[in-house]
Amino acid sequence: MLTFSLREQSEQFIQELEEDVKTECEDKYGRVVHIAVDRNTPGEVYLKFDKVQGGENAIKGLNGRYFGGRMINASPVVDAIYSSIFSRARAV
Repeated sequence: MLTFSLREQSEQFIQELEEDVKTECEDKYGRVVHIAVDRNTPGEVYLKFDKVQGGENAIKGLNGRYFGGRMINASPVVDAIYSSIFSRARAV
């Protein structure tokens, strides 16, 4: 089982994780317009798709799946809340 705290990971690790998640999600669910790893968590990754359907497909495809020995809990975030957390994503 692989467990890690993102606080302890290098910037390179975080960037590679973002790239890997973005690539997989774009291949399966739709175009990702923003991605962010919350470094203050044990592994939260936020994605914003160009279309609502992409996000819905990602939730269906990822929720309950395992990554690094841990089950993924995928859930929607209202656009206004997402934009308040990630102000630079507001324009996309």
